[in-house]
Amino acid sequence: GGTDDTHIDFRHGNKISLAVTGDITNLNLIFPSVSGNFLLLLTYDGDHDITNWKVYESDASAADGDADVLWGGGTVMATTASGTDIVSFFWDGTAEKCYAVGNTAFSN
Repeated sequence: GGTDDTHIDFRHGNKISLAVTGDITNLNLIFPSVSGNFLLLLTYDGDHDITNWKVYESDASAADGDADVLWGGGTVMATTASGTDIVSFFWDGTAEKCYAVGNTAFSN
C-alpha cells in the first residue's frame, strides 16, 4: 500500500493483510460474485490516510449497487497513525453493495 490506487482482491480469499506505507487515494475492493463477510487488516508505519474506499464486482467493474463503501453511521473510518486497524465488510453480491465497520487503534 502507499500508491494512488491499491487493489484488494477478495475473489481469492476473505482475509487480507495490507501494510500501509503511504497515503492511498483509492483503495479498490474487488469482491466475488457471491455474498460474504470479509476482513482487512491494516498496519501503518506512519500517519497515512485512505481517501476513497471503492467497490468493484467480480468482473472488476464498478459495483452497480453503490461504487463506494457504505459505513456504519455514515462516517468513513479514520485510520490509525502508526497502528493497526481491522475493517469488516459485508458484501451483498445480489444488490452489489458493501457495508463496512472499522475497528481502530489495536494495541497491547
